[in-house]
Amino acid sequence: IQWLFPIHEPGMNSDAQVLQRHEADFIRSDAKAQEYIKESYSLMLDFYGFKLEKATGAVEPAPNFKAQFRNLERHPHNNLRITRILKGLGEYDLESWKAEWLVAFLRQIIFNGSLRAVASSCATYWIPTLRSPGQRQALQV
Repeated sequence: IQWLFPIHEPGMNSDAQVLQRHEADFIRSDAKAQEYIKESYSLMLDFYGFKLEKATGAVEPAPNFKAQFRNLERHPHNNLRITRILKGLGEYDLESWKAEWLVAFLRQIIFNGSLRAVASSCATYWIPTLRSPGQRQALQV
């Protein structure tokens, strides 16, 4: 995951380098690099049971969501990966996409009663990745 979503802090893989400022600048400014990030994000969303609307960044449950949500609830090691993905989206000027995914998580937790096992990570780690204090406050439950 560190290769798909590099960020400015080290991760679990000691072979993966931290993202340098000039690399982040390149990713933000290069259309092809942005497309790769969006494809990687879409792939990971599918793995977690969500689907991405690439034109808007909207996120909703994918057709395979039940099995994937069960997997997400049973394997908390994925929570660290999700934190990295969210931080990466902020690095690549996709902050609004980050908020969309968090809203999708909260809909499942609050309204559908699913993904409750990740509620603590959502509140403690994921929502705080939002750069806007107003967005963070709006999503705190």
